[in-house]
Parts: sequence; structure tokens; C-alpha cells
Amino acid sequence: MITCYLLRYSLFKAAWISNVACVLSSLGNVAMHFENVYPSPFVSHPSKEQVEIAQFIDQNFRRELYINQNAVFSEKNFVFKGSVPGTMFSKDEDDRKFYHRDSGLNGFYKEVIDFKNGDEVLQIGQVSLLTYPKYLFKKWKRKNLSNNKEVRPMTSSYGS
Repeated sequence: MITCYLLRYSLFKAAWISNVACVLSSLGNVAMHFENVYPSPFVSHPSKEQVEIAQFIDQNFRRELYINQNAVFSEKNFVFKGSVPGTMFSKDEDDRKFYHRDSGLNGFYKEVIDFKNGDEVLQIGQVSLLTYPKYLFKKWKRKNLSNNKEVRPMTSSYGS
């Protein structure tokens, strides 16, 4: 569905995406698989556009996203404070089945969310036709670095 949208409406530029969650695996996957995601460990400050999108979602789409009308939105860290306490969306911080496989991502989002309060994080990022190839390249680089292999640019023997 995203690919169809990009091919039809956003062929040469990135499209904005959003995610609202308190599930660590969901937050981690969005941070890893999309680009320029705030909040995430990879982006320290939101862009002007991200702030505007977050404000628009806060003011116009709470009902559609099942965000409690009494929740307080923090523009500093894009957290809906008190969004899901006592609901089926509320998660226990110690329930490992909702953890991401990357403990660093879990640690980052655990610092942002107050699980007992029922907080949820609003992530704003981008996707383009190049997002997946970029992700695969980064994954390949991480794998090679973790295997202590030296990553070198390809050289050509053409004309030698």
C-alpha cells in the first residue's frame, strides 16, 4: 500500500508517516525501518515540519487514533501523557513480549514513556522509494562491522 502511494503521488520525494504506540517493538521498528523518525535514537530534535504534523494530529485526529481526549501532548518529546491507562492498549513495562529485539531501542523508549501513566509516543518520519534499499545497505554495513570485516568500496579492474 505504501509503495502504491509513493509510485502514484510521491515518486521523487519522501512522504510523511506517523505512528502512535506504547509497544516497544512497534516504536523500535518504525525508528529502524523509516527515515528521519522523531523521536528516535537517530534524530535528536524534530524538524519544523514534524512539529507542525504532530500539532495537527494532536488537534485533529485523537479520536481516530484512540488517544484519550484528556491526554496531555508534550511537544518536547511527542508523548501523549495519560493516553491509555487502564485500556487494552496499556502495556506493562516489564512484559518482555512487547520488547524490541534491540535492547538499545528498548532503553531509549523506556526513558520516554511512563508506562504506569499510560503514555504513548507519537512518531513522525518519512518514507520514500529509497527507504528500503537504504535500510538494507545500513543492515549490511552493521553486519559486516559486527563480523569485524573491513568494509571497502568496490574497485574496478576495468582498464588495468
